[in-house]
Amino acid sequence: MREIFTGDFVDEYKVVEMRLTEQLSSGTILIKGDCIVLTRRGYIVTAFSDFFRRNLLANKRLIVDEYSDHLTDPLRNSKQNNDYFCEKSFYE
Repeated sequence: MREIFTGDFVDEYKVVEMRLTEQLSSGTILIKGDCIVLTRRGYIVTAFSDFFRRNLLANKRLIVDEYSDHLTDPLRNSKQNNDYFCEKSFYE
Protein backbone atom coordinates (compact mmCIF):
# COMPACT_ATOMS: atom_id res chain seq x y z
CA MET A 1 0.00 0.00 0.00
CA ARG A 2 2.82 2.42 0.87
CA GLU A 3 4.44 1.85 -2.52
CA ILE A 4 1.16 2.43 -4.36
CA PHE A 5 0.52 5.63 -2.43
CA THR A 6 3.99 7.13 -2.83
CA GLY A 7 4.62 5.79 -6.33
CA ASP A 8 1.27 6.26 -8.02
CA PHE A 9 -1.15 8.40 -6.02
CA VAL A 10 1.29 11.21 -5.22
CA ASP A 11 2.35 11.54 -8.87
CA GLU A 12 -1.00 10.96 -10.56
CA TYR A 13 -2.94 13.36 -8.35
CA LYS A 14 -0.15 15.97 -8.21
CA VAL A 15 -0.30 15.94 -4.39
CA VAL A 16 2.90 17.93 -3.84
CA GLU A 17 2.05 20.47 -6.53
CA MET A 18 -1.46 20.93 -5.12
CA ARG A 19 -0.19 21.38 -1.58
CA LEU A 20 2.37 23.98 -2.68
CA THR A 21 -0.32 25.82 -4.67
CA GLU A 22 -2.63 25.85 -1.62
CA GLN A 23 0.12 27.13 0.67
CA LEU A 24 1.18 29.84 -1.80
CA SER A 25 -2.45 30.94 -2.21
CA SER A 26 -3.01 31.06 1.53
CA GLY A 27 0.13 33.14 2.05
CA THR A 28 1.85 30.68 4.39
CA ILE A 29 4.91 30.07 2.18
CA LEU A 30 7.03 31.82 -0.43
CA ILE A 31 9.18 30.09 -3.03
CA LYS A 32 12.54 31.81 -3.41
CA GLY A 33 14.76 30.07 -5.93
CA ASP A 34 15.02 26.46 -4.79
CA CYS A 35 13.82 27.22 -1.25
CA ILE A 36 10.41 27.17 0.34
CA VAL A 37 10.25 29.80 3.09
CA LEU A 38 7.60 30.16 5.76
CA THR A 39 5.95 33.55 5.97
CA ARG A 40 5.01 35.06 9.32
CA ARG A 41 1.50 33.67 8.78
CA GLY A 42 2.99 30.23 7.99
CA TYR A 43 5.03 30.28 11.17
CA ILE A 44 1.93 31.14 13.24
CA VAL A 45 -0.06 28.33 11.60
CA THR A 46 2.69 25.77 12.20
CA ALA A 47 3.16 26.89 15.82
CA PHE A 48 -0.59 26.54 16.47
CA SER A 49 -0.70 23.16 14.73
CA ASP A 50 2.22 21.92 16.83
CA PHE A 51 0.56 23.18 20.03
CA PHE A 52 -2.73 21.53 19.06
CA ARG A 53 -1.12 18.15 18.30
CA ARG A 54 0.92 18.11 21.51
CA ASN A 55 -1.79 19.37 23.87
CA LEU A 56 -5.27 18.81 22.46
CA LEU A 57 -5.06 15.77 20.19
CA ALA A 58 -5.93 12.43 21.77
CA ASN A 59 -2.72 10.87 23.11
CA LYS A 60 -3.52 7.39 21.85
CA ARG A 61 -5.15 6.98 18.44
CA LEU A 62 -5.86 3.80 16.54
CA ILE A 63 -3.53 3.58 13.54
CA VAL A 64 -4.26 0.45 11.49
CA ASP A 65 -4.35 -2.12 14.31
CA GLU A 66 -2.32 -0.40 17.04
CA TYR A 67 -2.97 2.47 19.44
CA SER A 68 -0.18 5.01 19.22
CA ASP A 69 0.77 8.54 20.24
CA HIS A 70 2.78 8.96 17.03
CA LEU A 71 0.55 11.75 15.68
CA THR A 72 1.12 13.99 18.71
CA ASP A 73 4.79 14.37 17.73
CA PRO A 74 5.31 12.76 14.32
CA LEU A 75 8.82 14.17 13.81
CA ARG A 76 10.28 13.19 17.19
CA ASN A 77 12.55 10.49 15.74
CA SER A 78 13.36 12.32 12.51
CA LYS A 79 16.82 13.54 11.62
CA GLN A 80 17.29 16.80 9.76
CA ASN A 81 18.50 16.18 6.22
CA ASN A 82 20.96 18.98 5.50
CA ASP A 83 20.88 18.16 1.79
CA TYR A 84 17.61 20.09 1.66
CA PHE A 85 18.51 22.88 4.07
CA CYS A 86 18.18 26.46 2.81
CA GLU A 87 20.30 29.18 4.36
CA LYS A 88 17.39 31.49 5.06
CA SER A 89 15.59 32.96 8.03
CA PHE A 90 12.77 30.85 9.45
CA TYR A 91 10.12 33.22 8.16
CA GLU A 92 9.94 36.41 6.17
